[in-house]
Amino acid sequence: METNKQRKMKILQISAFDLPTRNDLMCGGTQRVVLSLDSSYVKKGLESYVIATSGSEVVGELLPTIEQPLWEYDREITDSEKKSVSGEHYRMTLEHILDTNPDVIHDQARFVFSDVYKMGREKIKAPIIVSIHSNFVHESEIAHLNGDENIWIVAISEDHRRNLERLGLDVRGMVYHGLDLKEYPFEENKMGYMFSIGRIVPDKGQDMAIRVAKKTGRGLIIAGKILPYNGANSEWWEKEISGSIDRSYVIEDPGMVREIVESVGQDIIWVNGVRNDVKKEFYKYASCLILPTKSEACNLTVLESLASGTPVIASNVASLPEQVINGENGYLADNEEEMVEAVKNLGLISPSRCREIVRERFSLEDQVDNYLGIYRNAIEQRKN
Repeated sequence: METNKQRKMKILQISAFDLPTRNDLMCGGTQRVVLSLDSSYVKKGLESYVIATSGSEVVGELLPTIEQPLWEYDREITDSEKKSVSGEHYRMTLEHILDTNPDVIHDQARFVFSDVYKMGREKIKAPIIVSIHSNFVHESEIAHLNGDENIWIVAISEDHRRNLERLGLDVRGMVYHGLDLKEYPFEENKMGYMFSIGRIVPDKGQDMAIRVAKKTGRGLIIAGKILPYNGANSEWWEKEISGSIDRSYVIEDPGMVREIVESVGQDIIWVNGVRNDVKKEFYKYASCLILPTKSEACNLTVLESLASGTPVIASNVASLPEQVINGENGYLADNEEEMVEAVKNLGLISPSRCREIVRERFSLEDQVDNYLGIYRNAIEQRKN
Protein backbone atom coordinates (compact mmCIF):
# COMPACT_ATOMS: atom_id res chain seq x y z
CA MET A 1 0.00 0.00 0.00
CA GLU A 2 1.38 3.42 -0.94
CA THR A 3 2.04 5.92 1.78
CA ASN A 4 0.54 9.38 1.95
CA LYS A 5 4.02 10.79 1.40
CA GLN A 6 4.35 8.93 -1.91
CA ARG A 7 0.95 10.03 -3.19
CA LYS A 8 1.69 13.71 -2.55
CA MET A 9 5.22 13.80 -3.93
CA LYS A 10 5.55 16.58 -6.52
CA ILE A 11 7.91 15.40 -9.29
CA LEU A 12 9.19 17.64 -12.07
CA GLN A 13 10.94 16.08 -15.05
CA ILE A 14 12.98 18.08 -17.57
CA SER A 15 12.77 16.68 -21.10
CA ALA A 16 15.00 17.38 -24.09
CA PHE A 17 14.67 20.22 -26.61
CA ASP A 18 15.41 18.32 -29.84
CA LEU A 19 11.87 16.94 -30.31
CA PRO A 20 8.44 17.37 -28.73
CA THR A 21 7.70 14.90 -25.93
CA ARG A 22 4.63 13.05 -27.17
CA ASN A 23 3.80 9.48 -28.14
CA ASP A 24 2.36 10.10 -31.59
CA LEU A 25 5.58 11.57 -32.97
CA MET A 26 8.97 10.06 -33.69
CA CYS A 27 10.12 10.55 -30.12
CA GLY A 28 13.74 10.12 -29.13
CA GLY A 29 14.82 7.80 -26.32
CA THR A 30 14.93 10.53 -23.70
CA GLN A 31 11.39 11.63 -24.47
CA ARG A 32 10.09 8.05 -24.29
CA VAL A 33 11.65 7.56 -20.86
CA VAL A 34 10.12 10.82 -19.64
CA LEU A 35 6.67 9.84 -20.96
CA SER A 36 6.77 6.39 -19.38
CA LEU A 37 7.74 7.77 -15.98
CA ASP A 38 5.22 10.60 -16.19
CA SER A 39 2.28 8.28 -16.88
CA SER A 40 3.44 5.88 -14.16
CA TYR A 41 3.69 8.64 -11.57
CA VAL A 42 0.19 9.85 -12.38
CA LYS A 43 -1.16 6.30 -12.02
CA LYS A 44 0.45 6.15 -8.58
CA GLY A 45 -1.36 9.33 -7.53
CA LEU A 46 1.74 11.52 -7.57
CA GLU A 47 1.90 15.07 -8.90
CA SER A 48 3.79 14.87 -12.17
CA TYR A 49 5.07 17.88 -14.12
CA VAL A 50 7.06 17.76 -17.36
CA ILE A 51 9.09 20.61 -18.82
CA ALA A 52 9.23 20.08 -22.59
CA THR A 53 8.99 21.93 -25.88
CA SER A 54 5.70 23.39 -27.06
CA GLY A 55 3.55 20.82 -28.84
CA SER A 56 4.39 18.11 -26.30
CA GLU A 57 1.64 15.98 -24.76
CA VAL A 58 1.97 14.38 -21.33
CA VAL A 59 -0.33 12.69 -18.84
CA GLY A 60 0.63 14.98 -15.97
CA GLU A 61 0.96 18.74 -16.35
CA LEU A 62 2.99 20.14 -19.25
CA LEU A 63 5.21 23.16 -18.65
CA PRO A 64 6.09 24.29 -22.21
CA THR A 65 9.29 25.96 -23.40
CA ILE A 66 10.49 26.75 -26.93
CA GLU A 67 8.20 26.78 -29.97
CA GLN A 68 10.61 25.15 -32.45
CA PRO A 69 12.54 22.05 -31.31
CA LEU A 70 15.97 21.51 -32.80
CA TRP A 71 14.93 18.65 -35.13
CA GLU A 72 12.29 20.82 -36.75
CA TYR A 73 14.85 23.09 -38.41
CA ASP A 74 15.03 22.32 -42.13
CA ARG A 75 18.43 23.90 -42.61
CA GLU A 76 21.88 23.71 -41.09
CA ILE A 77 22.19 26.02 -38.12
CA THR A 78 25.32 27.44 -36.57
CA ASP A 79 26.77 26.48 -33.20
CA SER A 80 25.73 29.86 -31.84
CA GLU A 81 22.14 29.25 -33.01
CA LYS A 82 22.13 25.80 -31.35
CA LYS A 83 23.39 27.39 -28.16
CA SER A 84 20.63 29.99 -28.38
CA VAL A 85 17.95 27.28 -28.77
CA SER A 86 19.22 25.29 -25.80
CA GLY A 87 19.76 28.43 -23.75
CA GLU A 88 16.15 29.53 -24.21
CA HIS A 89 14.90 26.05 -23.29
CA TYR A 90 17.00 26.09 -20.11
CA ARG A 91 16.06 29.68 -19.24
CA MET A 92 12.37 28.76 -19.36
CA THR A 93 13.16 25.57 -17.46
CA LEU A 94 14.54 27.57 -14.54
CA GLU A 95 11.45 29.79 -14.54
CA HIS A 96 9.17 26.73 -14.40
CA ILE A 97 11.19 25.19 -11.57
CA LEU A 98 10.93 28.33 -9.47
CA ASP A 99 7.21 28.72 -10.19
CA THR A 100 6.36 25.07 -9.50
CA ASN A 101 8.49 24.53 -6.39
CA PRO A 102 8.63 20.71 -6.76
CA ASP A 103 9.77 18.21 -4.12
CA VAL A 104 12.25 16.69 -6.55
CA ILE A 105 13.57 17.50 -10.03
CA HIS A 106 14.56 14.79 -12.51
CA ASP A 107 16.85 16.34 -15.12
CA GLN A 108 16.87 14.21 -18.28
CA ALA A 109 18.01 17.02 -20.57
CA ARG A 110 21.45 18.13 -19.29
CA PHE A 111 19.99 21.20 -17.64
CA VAL A 112 22.57 21.04 -14.85
CA PHE A 113 25.33 21.29 -17.47
CA SER A 114 24.06 24.69 -18.61
CA ASP A 115 25.14 28.23 -17.80
CA VAL A 116 21.55 28.88 -16.72
CA TYR A 117 21.88 26.29 -13.96
CA LYS A 118 25.30 27.59 -12.92
CA MET A 119 23.86 31.08 -12.44
CA GLY A 120 20.56 30.03 -10.89
CA ARG A 121 21.32 26.98 -8.76
CA GLU A 122 21.26 28.87 -5.47
CA LYS A 123 17.58 29.61 -6.11
CA ILE A 124 16.64 25.93 -6.57
CA LYS A 125 15.48 24.32 -3.33
CA ALA A 126 14.65 20.78 -4.52
CA PRO A 127 17.22 18.00 -5.03
CA ILE A 128 18.04 17.30 -8.67
CA ILE A 129 18.30 13.72 -9.91
CA VAL A 130 20.37 13.71 -13.12
CA SER A 131 20.05 11.01 -15.80
CA ILE A 132 22.61 11.57 -18.56
CA HIS A 133 21.41 9.67 -21.65
CA SER A 134 24.79 9.40 -23.31
CA ASN A 135 28.39 8.36 -22.85
CA PHE A 136 29.46 11.53 -24.67
CA VAL A 137 30.23 13.90 -21.83
CA HIS A 138 33.10 16.36 -21.80
CA GLU A 139 34.93 17.10 -18.57
CA SER A 140 34.39 20.82 -19.09
CA GLU A 141 30.60 20.27 -19.02
CA ILE A 142 30.57 18.74 -15.58
CA ALA A 143 33.48 20.25 -13.64
CA HIS A 144 31.11 22.56 -11.73
CA LEU A 145 29.04 19.60 -10.48
CA ASN A 146 31.75 18.18 -8.24
CA GLY A 147 30.89 19.06 -4.65
CA ASP A 148 27.32 20.09 -5.55
CA GLU A 149 25.44 18.26 -2.80
CA ASN A 150 22.08 18.99 -4.39
CA ILE A 151 22.93 16.83 -7.42
CA TRP A 152 22.26 13.09 -7.55
CA ILE A 153 23.88 11.55 -10.62
CA VAL A 154 22.12 8.30 -11.59
CA ALA A 155 23.64 6.04 -14.25
CA ILE A 156 21.47 4.04 -16.64
CA SER A 157 23.78 0.99 -16.86
CA GLU A 158 26.84 -0.33 -15.07
CA ASP A 159 29.05 0.57 -18.02
CA HIS A 160 27.57 4.07 -17.92
CA ARG A 161 28.36 4.27 -14.20
CA ARG A 162 32.00 3.38 -14.84
CA ASN A 163 32.29 6.00 -17.59
CA LEU A 164 30.83 8.74 -15.41
CA GLU A 165 33.01 7.77 -12.46
CA ARG A 166 36.09 7.92 -14.69
CA LEU A 167 35.14 11.55 -15.31
CA GLY A 168 35.22 12.14 -11.57
CA LEU A 169 31.46 12.26 -10.98
CA ASP A 170 29.93 10.89 -7.79
CA VAL A 171 27.37 8.40 -9.14
CA ARG A 172 24.73 7.74 -6.49
CA GLY A 173 22.65 5.06 -8.17
CA MET A 174 21.96 3.03 -11.31
CA VAL A 175 18.54 2.47 -12.88
CA TYR A 176 18.03 0.57 -16.12
CA HIS A 177 15.39 1.69 -18.59
CA GLY A 178 12.16 -0.28 -18.33
CA LEU A 179 9.18 -1.15 -20.52
CA ASP A 180 5.56 -2.08 -19.96
CA LEU A 181 5.21 -5.29 -21.97
CA LYS A 182 1.49 -4.69 -22.45
CA GLU A 183 2.39 -1.86 -24.80
CA TYR A 184 4.43 -4.07 -27.15
CA PRO A 185 2.69 -6.63 -29.39
CA PHE A 186 4.43 -10.01 -29.52
CA GLU A 187 4.89 -12.06 -32.67
CA GLU A 188 6.35 -15.57 -32.72
CA ASN A 189 6.56 -15.90 -36.51
CA LYS A 190 9.13 -13.55 -38.02
CA MET A 191 9.76 -12.37 -41.55
CA GLY A 192 13.19 -12.32 -43.15
CA TYR A 193 14.04 -8.62 -43.06
CA MET A 194 16.33 -6.93 -40.54
CA PHE A 195 15.34 -3.72 -38.80
CA SER A 196 17.40 -0.66 -37.85
CA ILE A 197 15.95 2.31 -35.99
CA GLY A 198 17.46 5.49 -34.64
CA ARG A 199 19.03 8.78 -35.62
CA ILE A 200 20.83 8.39 -38.95
CA VAL A 201 24.31 9.35 -37.85
CA PRO A 202 27.73 7.68 -38.18
CA ASP A 203 27.79 6.52 -34.55
CA LYS A 204 24.67 4.38 -35.08
CA GLY A 205 26.34 2.42 -37.89
CA GLN A 206 23.57 2.20 -40.49
CA ASP A 207 26.30 1.89 -43.15
CA MET A 208 27.50 -1.37 -41.58
CA ALA A 209 23.92 -2.63 -41.27
CA ILE A 210 23.53 -2.16 -45.04
CA ARG A 211 26.73 -4.11 -45.74
CA VAL A 212 25.62 -6.97 -43.46
CA ALA A 213 22.24 -7.10 -45.18
CA LYS A 214 23.86 -7.32 -48.61
CA LYS A 215 26.33 -10.01 -47.53
CA THR A 216 23.55 -12.16 -46.05
CA GLY A 217 20.99 -11.56 -48.78
CA ARG A 218 18.53 -10.08 -46.29
CA GLY A 219 16.29 -7.11 -46.73
CA LEU A 220 16.80 -4.19 -44.37
CA ILE A 221 14.36 -1.54 -43.18
CA ILE A 222 16.05 1.56 -41.79
CA ALA A 223 13.75 3.81 -39.78
CA GLY A 224 15.11 7.16 -38.73
CA LYS A 225 15.57 10.80 -39.54
CA ILE A 226 18.54 12.67 -40.90
CA LEU A 227 19.36 15.71 -38.81
CA PRO A 228 18.96 18.56 -41.31
CA TYR A 229 20.62 21.07 -39.01
CA ASN A 230 23.89 19.07 -39.01
CA GLY A 231 25.90 19.39 -42.21
CA ALA A 232 28.41 16.65 -41.34
CA ASN A 233 25.66 14.08 -40.85
CA SER A 234 24.02 15.08 -44.12
CA GLU A 235 27.32 14.62 -45.97
CA TRP A 236 27.78 11.16 -44.42
CA TRP A 237 24.24 10.22 -45.47
CA GLU A 238 24.93 11.22 -49.06
CA LYS A 239 28.26 9.38 -49.17
CA GLU A 240 27.50 6.18 -47.25
CA ILE A 241 23.74 5.58 -47.19
CA SER A 242 21.56 7.21 -49.82
CA GLY A 243 23.09 5.41 -52.81
CA SER A 244 22.16 2.04 -51.27
CA ILE A 245 18.49 2.87 -50.70
CA ASP A 246 16.17 0.96 -53.06
CA ARG A 247 12.90 2.41 -51.78
CA SER A 248 11.83 5.07 -49.32
CA TYR A 249 8.55 5.79 -47.54
CA VAL A 250 6.84 8.28 -45.29
CA ILE A 251 4.29 6.34 -43.25
CA GLU A 252 1.00 8.21 -42.94
CA ASP A 253 -1.26 5.19 -42.53
CA PRO A 254 -0.19 2.35 -40.15
CA GLY A 255 -1.81 -0.04 -42.61
CA MET A 256 1.14 0.59 -44.93
CA VAL A 257 3.47 -1.37 -42.64
CA ARG A 258 2.16 -4.81 -43.54
CA GLU A 259 2.44 -4.04 -47.24
CA ILE A 260 6.04 -2.87 -46.81
CA VAL A 261 7.26 -5.79 -44.69
CA GLU A 262 5.69 -8.35 -47.03
CA SER A 263 7.45 -6.85 -50.03
CA VAL A 264 10.93 -6.18 -48.64
CA GLY A 265 12.72 -9.04 -50.40
CA GLN A 266 16.42 -8.11 -50.48
CA ASP A 267 15.80 -4.38 -50.77
CA ILE A 268 17.24 -1.67 -48.55
CA ILE A 269 14.28 0.46 -47.48
CA TRP A 270 14.35 3.79 -45.68
CA VAL A 271 11.37 4.94 -43.65
CA ASN A 272 11.74 8.64 -42.88
CA GLY A 273 10.78 8.67 -39.22
CA VAL A 274 8.11 6.51 -37.59
CA ARG A 275 5.50 7.14 -34.93
CA ASN A 276 5.37 5.01 -31.81
CA ASP A 277 2.54 2.76 -33.03
CA VAL A 278 4.13 2.24 -36.43
CA LYS A 279 7.59 1.25 -35.19
CA LYS A 280 6.07 -1.50 -33.03
CA GLU A 281 4.72 -3.16 -36.17
CA PHE A 282 8.16 -3.10 -37.78
CA TYR A 283 9.73 -4.54 -34.61
CA LYS A 284 7.40 -7.48 -34.22
CA TYR A 285 7.79 -8.88 -37.75
CA ALA A 286 11.58 -8.35 -38.07
CA SER A 287 13.99 -11.28 -37.93
CA CYS A 288 16.26 -9.09 -35.79
CA LEU A 289 17.17 -5.58 -34.74
CA ILE A 290 20.65 -4.84 -36.05
CA LEU A 291 22.63 -2.30 -34.04
CA PRO A 292 26.26 -1.76 -35.16
CA THR A 293 26.58 1.20 -32.82
CA LYS A 294 29.81 2.62 -31.40
CA SER A 295 28.58 3.58 -27.94
CA GLU A 296 25.41 3.22 -25.87
CA ALA A 297 24.70 4.28 -22.30
CA CYS A 298 21.57 2.06 -22.28
CA ASN A 299 19.76 1.46 -25.54
CA LEU A 300 15.97 1.62 -25.42
CA THR A 301 15.50 0.20 -28.93
CA VAL A 302 17.13 -3.04 -27.78
CA LEU A 303 14.46 -3.43 -25.10
CA GLU A 304 11.66 -2.53 -27.51
CA SER A 305 12.83 -5.15 -29.97
CA LEU A 306 13.17 -7.85 -27.30
CA ALA A 307 9.73 -6.99 -25.91
CA SER A 308 8.35 -7.74 -29.38
CA GLY A 309 10.06 -11.14 -29.35
CA THR A 310 12.67 -9.98 -31.85
CA PRO A 311 16.33 -10.84 -31.15
CA VAL A 312 19.11 -8.27 -31.34
CA ILE A 313 22.45 -8.36 -33.14
CA ALA A 314 24.58 -5.62 -31.60
CA SER A 315 28.13 -4.41 -31.31
CA ASN A 316 29.95 -5.87 -28.32
CA VAL A 317 30.54 -2.44 -26.79
CA ALA A 318 29.56 -0.25 -23.85
CA SER A 319 26.32 -1.28 -22.09
CA LEU A 320 25.09 -3.66 -24.79
CA PRO A 321 26.47 -6.81 -23.09
CA GLU A 322 24.22 -5.90 -20.13
CA GLN A 323 21.18 -6.09 -22.41
CA VAL A 324 22.06 -8.74 -24.98
CA ILE A 325 22.86 -12.21 -23.62
CA ASN A 326 24.92 -13.85 -26.33
CA GLY A 327 23.04 -16.79 -27.82
CA GLU A 328 19.99 -16.29 -25.61
CA ASN A 329 18.22 -13.14 -26.80
CA GLY A 330 20.57 -12.23 -29.61
CA TYR A 331 24.24 -11.99 -30.47
CA LEU A 332 27.13 -9.65 -29.68
CA ALA A 333 29.64 -9.03 -32.45
CA ASP A 334 33.12 -7.52 -32.45
CA ASN A 335 33.14 -6.79 -36.17
CA GLU A 336 31.14 -6.89 -39.38
CA GLU A 337 31.95 -10.52 -40.20
CA GLU A 338 30.72 -11.66 -36.79
CA MET A 339 27.47 -9.85 -37.46
CA VAL A 340 27.15 -11.72 -40.75
CA GLU A 341 27.62 -15.03 -38.91
CA ALA A 342 25.10 -14.01 -36.26
CA VAL A 343 22.42 -13.44 -38.90
CA LYS A 344 22.83 -17.06 -39.99
CA ASN A 345 22.08 -18.25 -36.43
CA LEU A 346 18.95 -16.20 -35.72
CA GLY A 347 16.77 -19.32 -35.90
CA LEU A 348 18.35 -20.57 -32.67
CA ILE A 349 16.89 -17.69 -30.63
CA SER A 350 13.49 -18.09 -28.93
CA PRO A 351 11.19 -15.08 -29.38
CA SER A 352 9.46 -15.95 -26.10
CA ARG A 353 12.76 -15.89 -24.23
CA CYS A 354 13.58 -12.47 -25.72
CA ARG A 355 10.38 -11.06 -24.24
CA GLU A 356 10.82 -12.86 -20.92
CA ILE A 357 14.24 -11.27 -20.35
CA VAL A 358 12.62 -7.83 -20.55
CA ARG A 359 10.05 -8.93 -17.96
CA GLU A 360 12.79 -10.25 -15.67
CA ARG A 361 15.36 -7.48 -15.91
CA PHE A 362 13.94 -4.37 -17.60
CA SER A 363 10.38 -3.82 -16.39
CA LEU A 364 8.84 -0.37 -16.16
CA GLU A 365 7.60 -1.19 -12.68
CA ASP A 366 11.16 -1.78 -11.45
CA GLN A 367 12.39 1.40 -13.13
CA VAL A 368 9.65 3.48 -11.49
CA ASP A 369 10.16 1.95 -8.04
CA ASN A 370 13.92 2.44 -8.22
CA TYR A 371 13.60 6.11 -9.18
CA LEU A 372 11.01 6.75 -6.47
CA GLY A 373 13.38 5.25 -3.91
CA ILE A 374 16.14 7.58 -5.08
CA TYR A 375 13.76 10.56 -5.03
CA ARG A 376 12.76 9.83 -1.42
CA ASN A 377 16.36 9.45 -0.31
CA ALA A 378 17.34 12.71 -2.00
CA ILE A 379 14.39 14.59 -0.46
CA GLU A 380 15.19 13.26 3.00
CA GLN A 381 18.85 14.14 2.69
CA ARG A 382 17.96 17.63 1.50
CA LYS A 383 15.79 18.14 4.57
CA ASN A 384 18.60 17.09 6.86
